[in-house]
Amino acid sequence: MTSRTGRPARLRGVPLWAWWLGVVAFGSATVLPLVAAGHIGSAFLALAGLGYAVGLGGALQRRGAEREYAARVARGSAPSWSLLKVEAVELIDDDWPGQVRVRLVDADGRAATFVGKIPIFFEDLTSATPMPAPGHIRCWVRGFALTSSGRQLVVSTAIDSVTSEDGRDEFHVRPDQIEAPHGVWARL
Repeated sequence: MTSRTGRPARLRGVPLWAWWLGVVAFGSATVLPLVAAGHIGSAFLALAGLGYAVGLGGALQRRGAEREYAARVARGSAPSWSLLKVEAVELIDDDWPGQVRVRLVDADGRAATFVGKIPIFFEDLTSATPMPAPGHIRCWVRGFALTSSGRQLVVSTAIDSVTSEDGRDEFHVRPDQIEAPHGVWARL
């Protein structure tokens, strides 16, 4: 049996064929003596327990993998990005691709402004759009910071080479200022 990458399938680092061999060996070592002794009901319960253990193990493995991925994303080591909420404060140039100034207020209440092309921050922004208008900057979530005001996320806007006017590309923000593809930060 192979995985999608063509390599042998593995379960918790053990080749899948070895894992199934262990399940069969355990099952036959437990069930066959019970059947031979005429304890069919006990043999059935042993098989049911083995099936439950295998299913539960798979469910726990999936949950563990999801938690591990979320932790990797939190550390910034997973190839995932999120959207940092900003607001447009000034339309500098309306001609394609246009220039806009946006503002981010971080978790500590400090404002940072960015100037860049409209498509970096918005899908559709024109001179008719009322200001302030909500927008986004793609970012990486690098980790967590615990401060007196609570838990904050450390984000980097370097993914698209976006820096604030004062040269910063790393910010401490509240979890509600991030929109993640799978809602990871909404649960914090």
